[in-house]
Amino acid sequence: MALRGNQQQQRKAHGDSREDLAIAAGAAVTGIIAVVEVVFLSALAAAVAAVASGRMLRHAASRQMRAAMTAMLDSAMTRIGTVLRGVARGTRSDVERIILEDLPPGLGARAAASVLGVPAAAGWRNLHLALRQAGAGAAEAADRAFTGITGEVTGRFPSRHGMLRSKDVIARLQAAQQMLDDFADGGVTAFTDTRGRDWDLVSYAEMVTRTAASRLHLNFYLSAMSQQGYDLVVVYALTGMPPCAKCAPWVGKVLSISGNVQRGTRIAAFTADRVSHQAQVAGSVAEAMADGLFHPSCRHGLTIFTNGAKFLPLSGTAPGEPPPPRDERLYKREQQLRALERAMRTARRHAEVAVTPAAKGRASRQITELNRQIRHLTNTSELPRRPLREQPHSVR
Repeated sequence: MALRGNQQQQRKAHGDSREDLAIAAGAAVTGIIAVVEVVFLSALAAAVAAVASGRMLRHAASRQMRAAMTAMLDSAMTRIGTVLRGVARGTRSDVERIILEDLPPGLGARAAASVLGVPAAAGWRNLHLALRQAGAGAAEAADRAFTGITGEVTGRFPSRHGMLRSKDVIARLQAAQQMLDDFADGGVTAFTDTRGRDWDLVSYAEMVTRTAASRLHLNFYLSAMSQQGYDLVVVYALTGMPPCAKCAPWVGKVLSISGNVQRGTRIAAFTADRVSHQAQVAGSVAEAMADGLFHPSCRHGLTIFTNGAKFLPLSGTAPGEPPPPRDERLYKREQQLRALERAMRTARRHAEVAVTPAAKGRASRQITELNRQIRHLTNTSELPRRPLREQPHSVR
């Protein structure tokens, strides 16, 4: 029974903790970047309104807008640096805990101590710069939007002898509002990937942080174990659910950390309860990752294949009860709630760029109605309401 207890602990130790920490890191960074997006949208709307109403010249409004965005980004990056240092410390501690659970006491203590000397993965070291560059890209996108919107409205409704009639101001603001709403619909674009897909600032920050944090966890674990002379690991699932197509070829397989053990090599090890396990090396960790294992949000785990290991899940699944069947009715309600949350985030972004009374009233009514629908759905189902998912900075 003692072994089963250890096995149950192991289920929670790898993919779950790695991805939970990655999600928490993404949420922490996203919460900060969210404020950046809100300030960018508000600064853009204010600058456009100032030009459209004739209160400021375009170059002066642009300069004021960029100053506000730069100050906000500098402040945010300082806070993000503090967050990322905390994430790295927490990740090291979690990897130390996992190693102690994986190996017998004497071996585990020595291996866990070596985690402190493992340098952070390159993706993690470069993360702060990547986030700053994304923020700078978003600022440039807002500046391009400002140039396009103000150029359009001033061209369509030119001033006469330096003067603007009230009806021209109204027409300018209405035209600008439509373009601001279109810009806000997709958020502030910060990055275009190799497939040509545009990522808004907050979605990109969440994605890149989660990916880097997950890879940091893997790097600490694999590097520490490798330093202690361990080279073979087993890939396992945390539930009885079938793995996705990317991971399926590797689940339950033994991999070489270094890649020095040839594919097909026969190996054997016994667990703490003296049960012998036979296997063949299926390839290297690098090959498996290149093939899709440990993709974003992947919750598969690794454990060392060695004598005395707490468990060797060559079946591909950690011990435990299989998950209950999916409740289709609840699933549909979850999808309805996700759609309402997305609509609420869009409505709140529209509120940030509202420069006319009609737009402000429209956004307010949309928020009120969506709030009513979300409240009704969560009150009549088992679904909890998560207000953070309704804010513009929530994960898309």
